[in-house]
Amino acid sequence: MTEDGQANTDRMLYVVQADDYWSNSVWVTKEGGICIKVRGHAITMTLEGWHQCALDHFAREPQYTSSPPEPQKRSPDDYSTPPQTRAARHDT
Repeated sequence: MTEDGQANTDRMLYVVQADDYWSNSVWVTKEGGICIKVRGHAITMTLEGWHQCALDHFAREPQYTSSPPEPQKRSPDDYSTPPQTRAARHDT
């Protein structure tokens, strides 16, 4: 029951751990919205709203204020030497 005495008609579609309130979950609301709860914080939107959110996030081109950073070039030795040894070698 909700605070105003109405029955909760939201339907759970997925939950990571059923007995944990803070567990991540996905719900469908009475009005047809999709609710996604992660670490206790829930966001409810229409299916179209979630789709637009995904498009806005994934379909964007990277925005650079300047040129993209150059990839770092590494030698095969950098991958085979443990970090503490590599740091000691460069300090001397």
